[in-house]
Amino acid sequence: MYQYTLSLDGESIGVRSNVDLGPIFAKWKGLLHLTGVRVGPSSDQEFTVRYTDTSFEPVNYSDKTVQVTMPLEQLQSGEILLYAALPFLEVLHQRRQMVTMHAAAVEFGGRAILLLGKSGAGKTSLTLSLCRNHKARLIGSDVVKVGLVDSSVHACAGSKYFFLRQESIKRNIPDLLDLFPQSEKDPWTHKIYCSPERLGVSTCEGEVLITK
Repeated sequence: MYQYTLSLDGESIGVRSNVDLGPIFAKWKGLLHLTGVRVGPSSDQEFTVRYTDTSFEPVNYSDKTVQVTMPLEQLQSGEILLYAALPFLEVLHQRRQMVTMHAAAVEFGGRAILLLGKSGAGKTSLTLSLCRNHKARLIGSDVVKVGLVDSSVHACAGSKYFFLRQESIKRNIPDLLDLFPQSEKDPWTHKIYCSPERLGVSTCEGEVLITK
């Protein structure tokens, strides 16, 4: 039995497997949307993801364990293990009065601005504009952890990457169109991951009071 600890934004769960997942987890270092996730040596955790290398079975939750069963060669980069763990991680975050939101947030002058809206509403374009044109710092571009700190609402963490939609960039920030490789995809569904550094955007860590 191979054992690991998976951590995200200050919370951890256990991972148990009947095969070595080290090579799978090593791939995560190259995935922008997983850069905040850490995998380390085994330690005692309340919640556990159990992986078994065999034929497909439905993902099964029971009490404090989730079972993921599928062939190792089809596990690919293994993000399904993280996605299976997210409900448990959210429980741990909510115990600390923190909730995960589909949102964007930036720090400006020591205060946070939280941007809410449906997919395609323009959160990413506005976030980029605030960072590139007004020197705001990125807290989170797609996922933001919001929580209570001394009875006030703070942005506590967030995803440090941009998931750019080609059609939105064409409409709002055309100077970034060169980032997109040539493709026959529909511009509305053609999206790429991009690091803040590549866009000249600074990032912000730590808890920041939300004022707007």
